[in-house]
Amino acid sequence: MASTSGEGANQTNEEEEEKNEKNEKKKFRLKDLVAYWPKLFPHRPRRECEICCERKLHKAFSHHKYIPYECRPHLQTFCLSCIRSSLSAQLDTKPVLAMGCPQCAVPWNWEYSILLLGYKDRKKYRRLNLLAQGRVFVPAPKDMPEAATLDFLLDTGVRLCPWCQFPFCKEGGCDHMSCSKCAQAFTLSYAPVLGDEHGRRARPPLCDVRVHVNGLEDD
Repeated sequence: MASTSGEGANQTNEEEEEKNEKNEKKKFRLKDLVAYWPKLFPHRPRRECEICCERKLHKAFSHHKYIPYECRPHLQTFCLSCIRSSLSAQLDTKPVLAMGCPQCAVPWNWEYSILLLGYKDRKKYRRLNLLAQGRVFVPAPKDMPEAATLDFLLDTGVRLCPWCQFPFCKEGGCDHMSCSKCAQAFTLSYAPVLGDEHGRRARPPLCDVRVHVNGLEDD
């Protein structure tokens, strides 16, 4: 019995020694790694973003494939994350056709905005962009009431709100106005003219009636 217990004690001692040796080797490796880390991964230069004031690697800043040519010079010190955040905020504060450069406010074509926006914002941007283009799909038969309604809207020079696509007709005054449905303010030049799938466009821009959705109320 004494011999078996002695053998068991020797085994445990050997296991503990092996564990200690492994731990020492690990510590040695970590020390070596810390010592050689700067050599393995040399310090990469960083730049400071003018918007968020964070120092980031060069790859975090604007690349030519994401930015229009005319905006590249003054966006070199803006990181892509801040430009993306600016475009995302513009989805809620500007008409979709007016979205663009956070510095000079020049509108960008959709291909640049699509590259920078995130997945959810990209879906929202595509939907708003299609609506802002004034694309209205109507039934083909001319004897249907929808076709007659569209003809009336085209004849009266109807435009669409760039925010919610609510149809309206400008009666007079300055170009600054607010939508009677969503209460968003915008300029008349950003409101697309109503059109149909056959290429017909509404007559711009003044008329004597105010058109409302769902019922066509006119004064």
